Amino acid sequence: LRLRGYDVLVIDYDGQANVTDTLRVSTDNGTTYDTMKAKTTPYVQPVRVLPPGDGVGVLDVLPSCTDLSALETEMSNQPDRITRFATVVNKYRDKYDVVVIDTAPTLGLLTISAIYAADELIIPVQPQYLAVKGLLTLNETITAIRDNKGEALPVRVLLTQYDKRKGLHRITAEQVEAAGFDVFPTRIRDNVALGEAPAVGLDIFRYDTRCKGSQDYNAVVGEYLNRVKIRHTKHGYK
Repeated sequence: LRLRGYDVLVIDYDGQANVTDTLRVSTDNGTTYDTMKAKTTPYVQPVRVLPPGDGVGVLDVLPSCTDLSALETEMSNQPDRITRFATVVNKYRDKYDVVVIDTAPTLGLLTISAIYAADELIIPVQPQYLAVKGLLTLNETITAIRDNKGEALPVRVLLTQYDKRKGLHRITAEQVEAAGFDVFPTRIRDNVALGEAPAVGLDIFRYDTRCKGSQDYNAVVGEYLNRVKIRHTKHGYK
C-alpha cells in the first residue's frame, strides 16, 4: 500500500511482536502496551520505518513488546476490556490513509478487541485441515461481534503457503470457498524468500522485488484496492 502512494500505519497488537522484531522497530518511546495500560490512552508517536518519496507514502509502526502478552490477564476484569483498543485506534485514524492491525494467531481477548475495532478483516489461512477448522470457529466469534456492533464487518480469507501441486491444498481451498468465505483469488505461494526477509529485518518488497512472494502480495493488494476505495490524504509528512 505504501508503494502505491498511501500513508500506512501498522499497529503491532501481538505479544510475540513479530512485526516489531522483523522491521527492527525501537520500543524506546512507547508501545501498544503503554497505550492500553494508560487510563487516558495517550498518543504514542509511531516509529517511522520508511519515509515518503516520489509516488510512495510513509510506513510507520506502533510497536509491541512481550509485556502485551500479560495484558489479557491484567484487563480481564475491566469493563472496557473489549472497547478500549478501539479508542486507541481512533487516535490514529485521521493521521493515515490505512491502519493495519496485526494480531496474534489465537482467539483471546486482544484479538477479539482488535476485531471489534476493525472496519474489515483479512484472515490468513494455511491450506491445512486444522487451520480451516480454526477459521470456522473464528467466524462464529466474528458473527457475534458483528451482531453486537450492529455494523457490517467484511471478512476476506487470504490463503498462504500455498502449493497448487499438492492435492490437499487444492481441496482445502475449495472447502473454504464452499463454506461461503470471500477468498482472495491470488494465493500466496510457498516461497523461501518470505522466510528469509524477516531474518535480515526487511519486508519482502525491499528484500526481493522479483520473487514469488513479492509478486503474490502485490497482486493481493491490487485485488484489495479493486474492492475497497481508499482516499489518499496529503498528510504533509517529511
